[in-house]
Amino acid sequence: MTVVRDHAGLIDTWGSIHAPSAEESRKSMSPEDALSTYGLTYDSSLNSFCTRGTTIPQGKRLDYILFRNPWHPTASPLPLRLILKDARVVLTEYIPGRSFSYSDHFGVDALFEIEGSKPPDPGFPNPALIDHTDVPTLPSTALTTKAKSHLSAANALPMLDALKTRLRLSRARSRQELRIHAGCVVALVGLLVGTGWSPKGFLTPVFVFVGALASWLGTTMFYVGMMYGGWEASILQNLIEEMELYVRALQDSS
Repeated sequence: MTVVRDHAGLIDTWGSIHAPSAEESRKSMSPEDALSTYGLTYDSSLNSFCTRGTTIPQGKRLDYILFRNPWHPTASPLPLRLILKDARVVLTEYIPGRSFSYSDHFGVDALFEIEGSKPPDPGFPNPALIDHTDVPTLPSTALTTKAKSHLSAANALPMLDALKTRLRLSRARSRQELRIHAGCVVALVGLLVGTGWSPKGFLTPVFVFVGALASWLGTTMFYVGMMYGGWEASILQNLIEEMELYVRALQDSS
């Protein structure tokens, strides 16, 4: 989530309203207090769909409301901007008349106030024909500026390590799937030979069934390991190379 916020220049509504609390104090909190303090929306013991009981921690924060004000390069015309007033976790109670929650996730509710000039009324004269010399201007602090869209090296490096780990796991999985495919091919050859030399004819249907199963499994593993695995590895490799160039540029500029 830090990568998403930094790269897109977004603001987390909950994090902006609620000051971060120490994780150590979370262990001694009740599920209700932890929910309102940390904005936990998933895997809370207050949710009927939670199956892990009341163990610590009391849930996870997986649901966010992110926003970004529009960018106005000039002070005229007067811009609009969002002022965050409140953010809270909602739908924590059970459905009325039922013994279960609305969903396995709680909801997040954010209240905004729109600040700035209002759009002209349809019945109002053409704004281009109105003298604006007496119209007050908003102070500079009320003008929105372009959100900073920048992924720092401190966040880019862990992301790069995670991508490299994912690439290694993807290639290892593809090799395993191709080994299963090769094993199925060997098994099919053995079944073909065994069917012709089997002294007992009643084993032939068994060989046919096992052969069909091996054909299906081998074909599936070939497509998953060769085609999907190669495509996934190529995408990850390209992303890693772009991230390495980005990190190198950050390090050179620092």
